Amino acid sequence: MLARRVGQAAEGRGGALLVSGEAGVGKTALVRQVLAAEGALVFRDGGYEHAPAPYAPLVAILRAHERHRPGAIEESGPLSGHLAPLFPSSGSRGPATAWPSPGR
Repeated sequence: MLARRVGQAAEGRGGALLVSGEAGVGKTALVRQVLAAEGALVFRDGGYEHAPAPYAPLVAILRAHERHRPGAIEESGPLSGHLAPLFPSSGSRGPATAWPSPGR
């Protein structure tokens, strides 16, 4: 199911999938393995105890993506107008980092 959802996202059909389980059972390893097998570029960020906005982690991830691939926000089709205000020209970039795909 996870690989199918990643494939759908690559085709432009987004969505969400919850991977849950007890601590230490390998959720992160499973997700990393499937994403690497699919050749996906993944950005991650942690939560903030005192986030300035409830969507701050998402903004940090999008900013990391824009750093990794300049112009990505402008190329995001109908969403670009909605995302542009999150990227002021002189604003600081968030702490999010990319998970490098093995073999890339």
